[in-house]
Amino acid sequence: MMGLRAILAIAERDVKSTLKDKMALFWLIAFPIMLLTMSFLIWANPPAPVTLNVGISYEDTTMEGAIFSAKNVTEIMREVEIETEEGQKIKVFNVIEYGNDTEAALSDLRRGKLDAVVVFPDGFSANVSYGFTARVEVYVLGGNAYKEQMARAILTEFFKRLSDGIAEVRIEMMEGYVPPDAPPYVIDWMRGLAWPLNATVSTIVPETIATKAGIRGWFSVAMAGVCLLMCGLSIGATLVVEERERRTLRRLMAAPIGPWDLLVGKTLSALLWLAISTLVCLLYGLA
Repeated sequence: MMGLRAILAIAERDVKSTLKDKMALFWLIAFPIMLLTMSFLIWANPPAPVTLNVGISYEDTTMEGAIFSAKNVTEIMREVEIETEEGQKIKVFNVIEYGNDTEAALSDLRRGKLDAVVVFPDGFSANVSYGFTARVEVYVLGGNAYKEQMARAILTEFFKRLSDGIAEVRIEMMEGYVPPDAPPYVIDWMRGLAWPLNATVSTIVPETIATKAGIRGWFSVAMAGVCLLMCGLSIGATLVVEERERRTLRRLMAAPIGPWDLLVGKTLSALLWLAISTLVCLLYGLA
C-alpha cells in the first residue's frame, strides 16, 4: 500500500533538491523566458509606421498673395500623423524643403537620401486659388518594390484627400451663386463632376493572431506546451537515474517505502515544477 507521508516526504525532498539545481531551474524557468523574449522581439513586435523623407521643390512663382499656396500644402504635410497600436503618434512625412532647386532634390533622391520628391510647378498656387486645375509632380525612389509602392500609395492618398477637400470648399462657395429656384440636383450634379466615384476603403483586423497581444498570447501558450512536453519527458525518463547520480538510490531502496510511493512522490514534484514553469510562461506573456 502507498503511504501518504512517504509520498509527501519524497515530493518535498525533490522540490528542495530542484531548488538547489541551477541547471534544472534554467530549463524550467530561465529558458522559457529567454525563448519567449526572442519570439516576442522577432514575431510579436510589428514594425512601426514608416515616415517618408519627402523633398519639396517650389518652381511656383505665384505663391505671393495667393489664397492657398504651395507653402500651405507643405504645412499640411508636416501635420499629418498616424497613431500606432500603442497610441503613439508618428509623423507620416519628414519634409525637407529645397527652395526652387529641383535638381538638388532629385539628386538626393537618386542617392537614396529621400523617398520621394514633390515639385510644385509654376502657377500652382494661382490655379488652386482661382478654381483651375493645379498640377503637381511627384517623383518616387525606385529599386525597392515595397518602399516604392508604399511611398506611391501614401502620397497618392494624401493628394487625393487634399483634392477632395479643395473640391468641397469650391462647391460650398458655388452654392452661394446658385439661384434659390434652381433644381436641387444642380449641387448634386456639381458634386458628381468633382467626385465621379465614391469608394470607401475600410480596414478589417483578423480575429486570430493579428494583434500584438494575440501573438504574445499564442506564443505563451505554445511555450507552456513545449515546457510540459520536453521537461515532462525529461523528468519522467530520469526519475531513477538522477537518484543514482545523487547516490541516494540505495538509501531509498533500504527505506520502508514501496516503488509506487517513489513514483507518485516524484511525479507530484515534477507536476508542481511544470505548473510553476507554465505559470511563468503565461505571466510573462501577460506582462
